[in-house]
Parts: sequence; structure tokens; C-alpha cells
Amino acid sequence: MRSPGAPGKVLFCSHAAERTGPPIIMLHLARWLRRNTDVDFELLFLQGGELEEEFRSLAPVWILDEWEPPRAAAVAESFAWKVGLGRFAPRLRRRALRHRMRGVKDVDLVYVNTAGSVRALRYLDLGEPTLITHVHELSVGLDHHLAPEDHELIRQRTAHYIVVSEAVREAVVESFGVPREEIGLRYGFVESADTRPDPERTAAHRRAAGIPDDALVVGAAGLTHWRKAPDLFVQVARLVRERWTGDRPVHFLWVGGEADGPELAPVLYDRHHAGLDDVVHFVGHQAEPQPWFAAFDVLVLPAREDAFPLVCLEAAAEQVPLVCFDNGGMPEFVGDGACGRVVPYPDVSAMADAVLELLGDDELRSTLGRAAAERSAAAHDVEVGARGIYDELAPWL
Repeated sequence: MRSPGAPGKVLFCSHAAERTGPPIIMLHLARWLRRNTDVDFELLFLQGGELEEEFRSLAPVWILDEWEPPRAAAVAESFAWKVGLGRFAPRLRRRALRHRMRGVKDVDLVYVNTAGSVRALRYLDLGEPTLITHVHELSVGLDHHLAPEDHELIRQRTAHYIVVSEAVREAVVESFGVPREEIGLRYGFVESADTRPDPERTAAHRRAAGIPDDALVVGAAGLTHWRKAPDLFVQVARLVRERWTGDRPVHFLWVGGEADGPELAPVLYDRHHAGLDDVVHFVGHQAEPQPWFAAFDVLVLPAREDAFPLVCLEAAAEQVPLVCFDNGGMPEFVGDGACGRVVPYPDVSAMADAVLELLGDDELRSTLGRAAAERSAAAHDVEVGARGIYDELAPWL
């Protein structure tokens, strides 16, 4: 701990300046720190993204851009491979990136926002500042996507762990051998909705997606890769359509990720062969997703693994009840059934039945939606969440 009157500088590291959960949490935290403290900090991202300028308005920003080294280094790497000296190419790249990051210095505390972001330390000449590791990953991320050298660096250097859910805490205990009582738990957080999105704008989004005004909408949100399970979303949609006996049409809307392309192609193939092209809609990434969330009547989280997705809190702020599997962190929000339903993973039939229960009961859906909004505002507002993370960091500032 630093002595009073001698505050240190914090380097916040994250994987990208993009509109996904961990960078959004870091943006909210950075804004809160600027409003409420005199903490000196800078920001480093493995790669840039659409939020880069918002971060730059708060603090100096460094972009490592690991896969796009300086041109001179790229030329040298190419030449090394051509003349049979390819074994030296990684060394050339690392040296060039360390040079790019040479301005990052005099750092006393490094906060890595996702375990994978610790790889930034490979390219920094900082000595051995205190390391705080904020883990957003579960077993797939920690066991299969985290490089062994990065796993060992975290294990050896981390002074304190923060996690975003109890599910992640258990994964950290298992992966790093840390006593669970030494791990700080700080759930994800979002800005509370002061006003609901303009209904006309939401209606326009629905129409643009091909959804009739009288339709009930089952929503989902996130990237469209395997872990988020858009393929299971299509399976749930098929079962709901087969079992639905109500008068209103039901449509299914996925916000985020790709709207087409190779990643989504297998899912679109299944959608087509299930006869769902006209009722299951993938609208891709949206810079302002909140009006889309307001179009949902029910949100489903079909993810195979998700630590504590912010999209669920953002939809809850719009009074949308949630149906999720009993894996990952979201059952900790929904668990008692007051604001949604939890079903066994990967039972898509049970998920479809839970969706049907909510679609078929307007009063129940409204009650659960209001409870979800109240819970999100009370426990997952920026003021609560950002102050909590600051409290975790304070002993090392």
C-alpha cells in the first residue's frame, strides 16, 4: 500500500475499446473515477474499437494492436521468413511492439480487465507493479483461450482478484488455486435508464427488421459465436413456434454480432431448413442497442457459457423478464424466479416452455419485468458497481 499523500498511477488494460461487456464496464468505471476521485490513470487496449474516442476524452490511451506491428517490423518479419530465419520473427515483432509501448511508464498499479488482457504486459517495461486481475472468463476462457505463459503470469503476480459472479469465482479457485474468500466479487453494472427509449423509434426498428406491430418478440443479444449459442436460439424458436397456441404472432430477434457472413452461416442454414427465415431475425451490431432491447417482450440467454452478460441488465432496465440456463453467472440475478426463469442447460425444450409461459401470461410477464428493472437499478447501477471496484483497488492506490 502506498503512503498517504503519495498516490500512484494506474494502468487499466482491456482487450479492446469496443462495445462489449468488459470494455463498457471499464468505460463506466473510468467516468466514475474522473467524477469522484483524483486517481491518475491511463488506458491500454490490445486493439482499438468504436469506444476509443470516448476513452480518450477521459485519459491517455495506448493501442497495442498486437497483430498490426509497425510497418518496418512487418517487413523485417517477412524478410526473415524468406531467408530461412523465421525463428527470429516473433522476437522482431515483440521488440517492435515494446518500442510502440515505450511511453507507458511510471506505473504503480496495473488493473487487467479480463484475464486475457494480461498479455499486454509482454510488451511493457514496467518492472513489477502491483497487479489486480479482474476476471470475466469462465472455464472455456481460462482453460482454453488463455496462453500458458499468461496463466502463469497471473498466478505469480496477481495481488488481488476481482470476479463478476460467483460462477467466475469458482472458476478462479479451480484454475489459479486462490482461496475463494480472498477473491472480491463485484457484479457487472450498467447505467440506469432515466427514460424509456422513444416508442416510435423502437417501433421503427421492429418494422425495419420485418416484425409486425402486433407480434410478441423473443429477444437475445450478444456476439454470434459458438459460446453465445445463436444456434440454440434457433432451436428454441422452432420449439416455441411449434407449441404456441396464442392469437398473436411470435418473432425472434437477435441483436449484436453478425447479420450474415461465415460465422453465422451454419446458424442461418439451420434457420432456413427449419422454415424460420421470416420469423427469426439477426440484425447484427447496433451502436445504440437500448431501443432494440425495448422491443423485446422476453429475453432469452441461450449461451453455453457467459460470466455475467451486461445485455441482460440492459434489457432488465427496459422491464424485460429473462429466461436463462443454469450455467454461468446470470442465474445469480434471476435465481429466485422473481424476474425470470432458470432452466437446466442445455435443455432447449425447457427453455422454450419457460418462454411460452411468459408469452402466454401478460400479467406475469409485466410483473417479472418490473421486478427485473428494480433489481437492476438497485444492485447493478454504475454508482454501486464502480464504487465497488474502487473499493477493491483502494488498498493498493
